[in-house]
Formats: sequence, structure tokens, C-alpha cells
Amino acid sequence: MVRDLKGTLKSQNADFGVLITFKEPTRGMIDEATKEGYFKSEYIRGEIPKIQILTVKDLFKDPIPLKLPQVILPPYRKPVIERELEKELQKNLFEKQTQ
Repeated sequence: MVRDLKGTLKSQNADFGVLITFKEPTRGMIDEATKEGYFKSEYIRGEIPKIQILTVKDLFKDPIPLKLPQVILPPYRKPVIERELEKELQKNLFEKQTQ
């Protein structure tokens, strides 16, 4: 099952995946998931396992023991193009008012 998920992650170019099982994962499943390593990005804090295995029982826990990326986005800045367009529009409005 973990190998199937690994193949799907690669074919879909996904960063990480979650395998949900009815029974507790076997040692082999855990080892195979661990071999995949961790997902890291400049936009997230820390790292998360590329493959996480949860049981259905885990889905009823509070909180669900799933590690998701905490996204850190750079502050929004208006693109320069819009600023130039804005100045041009203001200039045109001003010229129309003075005529």
C-alpha cells in the first residue's frame, strides 16, 4: 500500500501524502514510509514526513495526529505595473477635470 502511494506521489508530482488504514501499520509499512524522507520548502516552517500513515481510529482523535505544513507567505506587495497604471489613470483624471 505504501509503495502504491509512493508511485502515485511521484506520478502526480505531489509533495506529500497520507495513507489511511483500518488496521495498525506493519513495521514494513512504517519503514517504507520513513525511507521517503521529509518535505521541506522555503514557505513552510520545519518539515513534514512525505508519507504519513493514519488509522481510521486516528481520525476520531482530537486533534487528528496529522502534520500539515504551516505556510509562511511573504507579505503582499502591489506589483509595480499596477502602480504605474494607477498613476497614469490619476493623471488622466486630473487632466479631464482641468479641461
